[in-house]
Amino acid sequence: MESDRLKSEGSLDLDGFMDVLYVLMKAAWGPEWGVFSMNKPQLTDGRNVVMPQIVYTIPSIKPGMQGSHQELKPRLRERKMEVSPLTGESGWVEIYGRTLDCRINFIVYGQNNREANLFSKRFRQLIDAFKGYLLEKGVQNIWFIEEDDRNLEENSDEQVSSRMVAYLVRIEELTRKELSFIKSITVTADVIYEQLREENTLPSQLNPSL
Repeated sequence: MESDRLKSEGSLDLDGFMDVLYVLMKAAWGPEWGVFSMNKPQLTDGRNVVMPQIVYTIPSIKPGMQGSHQELKPRLRERKMEVSPLTGESGWVEIYGRTLDCRINFIVYGQNNREANLFSKRFRQLIDAFKGYLLEKGVQNIWFIEEDDRNLEENSDEQVSSRMVAYLVRIEELTRKELSFIKSITVTADVIYEQLREENTLPSQLNPSL
């Protein structure tokens, strides 16, 4: 029987977290509220840029806490027999998971300070209001860290303002390993290694250390 951890809403990686936030903002603020992206807006002509925008960056990812200890390496969560989507054959699959603590900086851009401040506050209030929904979807936890003005960091002469809202987000990253596929790749890797070694084309052979 499938464990609760691995059900569709049992875990959420960073991409999934951003997808849920994107949908929440559309649902709460309307479909045309602005832009949510990893890409910083091109501000060469601020008059033609849709505002507000929220741009996210991930400056750090560290092992998270599992109980009283940091989870320094992925641990086996489940082992089961499945039909491989790669080969179509039945085989053993292992699911490994690791808890990660991710600092995420959300840069809120607005046409002016008032708009940037307004949407920074609305963004914090959105996460506060729907934290339970995020946990239900699979986020392990989320903590507000800080909010800063960052107007002096923008290299633009345009009328645009920005603020940074930072969160620590704890997620579980799952990795699916097909044992038969891993075995076949390791066998292939050994063959390629011996071939390249005989040809003297391994990186260590082309660039010997002094």
